[in-house]
Amino acid sequence: MDDRKPAIIFSLTGFGLALIIAIFIFDRIPHVQDSIAQLFQAKIFLKGRLYYPSHPLRQFFNYTHLINNGRWYCQYPPGHPLILALGLLIGLPFIVNPILAGIGILFTILIARRYFSPRVSLLSGILIILSPFYMFMAGSHMSHVSAMAFLTIFLYAVLTQRYLLAGITLGIAFLIRPYTAFLYSLPVFALLRPKRLHLTALSFAPFVFLLLLYNYLTNGDPFTFGYTALYGKNVGLGFGKAAWGEPHTLSRGLSDAWEKIKSLSGNLFEWPIPSTIPFLIPLFFFKRRYLLFYLIPLALLIGHIFYWFHDLCLGPRYLYEALPPIIILSAVGIEIMIRKLKRPTIVYLIVAGLFLWSLTVRVPFLITKASPGRAFPYGRSFWGVDPYLGRLVEKHGLHHAIVFVKMLYPIPHRDPYLWFGSAFLYNDPDLSGDIIYAHHLGMDDTLLMNYYPDRKYYLYQGYLRKGRLYQLKR
Repeated sequence: MDDRKPAIIFSLTGFGLALIIAIFIFDRIPHVQDSIAQLFQAKIFLKGRLYYPSHPLRQFFNYTHLINNGRWYCQYPPGHPLILALGLLIGLPFIVNPILAGIGILFTILIARRYFSPRVSLLSGILIILSPFYMFMAGSHMSHVSAMAFLTIFLYAVLTQRYLLAGITLGIAFLIRPYTAFLYSLPVFALLRPKRLHLTALSFAPFVFLLLLYNYLTNGDPFTFGYTALYGKNVGLGFGKAAWGEPHTLSRGLSDAWEKIKSLSGNLFEWPIPSTIPFLIPLFFFKRRYLLFYLIPLALLIGHIFYWFHDLCLGPRYLYEALPPIIILSAVGIEIMIRKLKRPTIVYLIVAGLFLWSLTVRVPFLITKASPGRAFPYGRSFWGVDPYLGRLVEKHGLHHAIVFVKMLYPIPHRDPYLWFGSAFLYNDPDLSGDIIYAHHLGMDDTLLMNYYPDRKYYLYQGYLRKGRLYQLKR
């Protein structure tokens, strides 16, 4: 059989599973503030612009991670929004990450076969499509998926001495998540020492220039990123910094790292035992070729100790780009158990039993249980965003209207715009759509009514999945 056929089969399977998750679990919409802001930027790019002028009444349209200071655009680098714009071109932005996840699977298996063995590559394919962490993120709109795909191609390109391709794919990852791309590349260059590093540098350099140019054209300075333009100089790397909350400290960074490790142990495979056991087994039978695959996740883990923000979104998301090396080493660990025990059937039965638990107990829990609007479940209300409002507006047949949104939070939330994402995700950057969603600002709503005198006006008041539409008069 052609070496690439199993990789292609697993890749297409992973794409199909991720697409099912995107459509039937996440309802084809972005759920996290990051991805809503990046999809908004993709809409801006699709109109041939880098930003839009802020609306004269911009207070009605503020949203998390969007700069709205006279220029209206998102704080993130342009890489992932540009890729999402390709999906918008065909009206299917939710298909972008499943495609990229399939590409990530393809190159993970190719790396495993080239660097280890056919059995490790086969096990890697099985493990990665059965990893809830990998697949649920693949069904989202998050930028970690695109960064993972291009960094995995970068690793494959360096291993196979395709140095121009290595520079291009690292450059694309740099446009998506610069810090992650930097951390990931450190152990790759330190251990592999590409013979034609100048070719990689030559093909990488244009992407650095593009990012600096983008910063200059949007933020007014090539070395000022959108995060700083939005939150000021008190964000970024280092201790004593934070966009909100208490200043970051070394103790907090180490605590965050430990939380990522614990989360990976649970979320990687969702087994009833730590999922990282196969990943750790090769440490006891160490060979030099394992080192790179350990150092990549370790570089991401250590590097983010110095970053002020931490959360667990679908798992330890700042380690997501390192999942292919983690999966490959997990496959190596299972292969070692098979060789040492000389009873492959027993090992396969144990692993199959663990995944049976994951698929029949843990995955249904992640999808259906806990409180809507919180971090769980992984479904239509994930991360405080739900398609209910959009469907309600469609059900009532609203046209050429403004919908003022008043979300009734059961408890105060750190992000006052969290649930507003359920409305804002439908807005166009030029606010020319059939329906415009705006914050309800009390009597000040008349200002927006007067700005759009020919539209109809409605107030949505309620929760994520329950509320009412009231027609208003100007």
